[in-house]
Amino acid sequence: MKKRLACLILAIVMCMGIFSACGNDSYVPEGHLRIRGRDIATDWVVKVDGKEISADEYRYFFMNIAYTYTYDTEGDYSWTNEENEAVMSSTLEYIVLNKALFDLAEGYGITVEENDIADIEKTIADMRAQYGTEEEYLAVLASNYITPEYYYELLKSTVVQEKLSILLTENGGVFDYSEDETIAAVCEDYVCVRYIRLDFDEEGSSEKKDAIAEYASQIKNKDDLITYINIYSDDVTMKNNPDGVYLTVGQGEDTLYNAVLELEIGEISPVIQGDMGYYIAIRQPMDIDYITEHVDTFITAYQERAIGELLNEERADSVIEYNSKIYDKISVKTME
Repeated sequence: MKKRLACLILAIVMCMGIFSACGNDSYVPEGHLRIRGRDIATDWVVKVDGKEISADEYRYFFMNIAYTYTYDTEGDYSWTNEENEAVMSSTLEYIVLNKALFDLAEGYGITVEENDIADIEKTIADMRAQYGTEEEYLAVLASNYITPEYYYELLKSTVVQEKLSILLTENGGVFDYSEDETIAAVCEDYVCVRYIRLDFDEEGSSEKKDAIAEYASQIKNKDDLITYINIYSDDVTMKNNPDGVYLTVGQGEDTLYNAVLELEIGEISPVIQGDMGYYIAIRQPMDIDYITEHVDTFITAYQERAIGELLNEERADSVIEYNSKIYDKISVKTME
């Protein structure tokens, strides 16, 4: 069995998607934030437990998170105050997780060594060669909100993440789970469910809520439910999918999981208002053959959860200090 490396935190994985030209920003000098078209120099933006977070690091996370909101085919977006706050909050959370990753790695004695530096420098040289000219290379970095100096730091982050993942999840590591123990744990922790989901209504509408109530009155058995799933479900992954989905606590749909946990095998639920919409669900029996076939995926899920708990412990008491000269000037509207 070849296991996939556990993905420690999304903050670091963001750098895996660079060179996709996700933005259109021009080059910003090292140690600057661009606010309302001006390049403003600053030594740090926030401090996490006394560690200064540079403008380059802050800008990288901030702009990539903002981009997930702004991308559309028309290139036009109107920011709400709630979205401004969400981007600021997510940026800080990713930065704190990033520091927690390095603190955790340091606790295990993980460092970036000379051979790692050589690999990083080769990667940078290869990227420069790929884009032909220095101008094109810098333009691609800038389009992903990265300075050349911070690209080097991102590659170091990747090295640390990979080393920590290998240490914890492979070759007798703390979270090197066997197939047999994982299969047993899945049977204990998970439920198998198939459902119809209608996404939440737009503000001022009750169309979806009324529709799911009507479906509930018409669904009398499993065959009825499957018919409604295949025709009406907003979650297309459920359509023509006899395997259903395996859920456990902590996957983002705890309300649905807890409701299904109360059902007997083969029992159909009333309408469930979950975290992503309205559901009618049926609890299906666990399929050992399916679990065995996908055991690598389940192992990875357990590893990610375990490592996530370590990171959460590492960052639990983080102390944040804001640079009052610069932080209050930052918003999506001023930096877009």
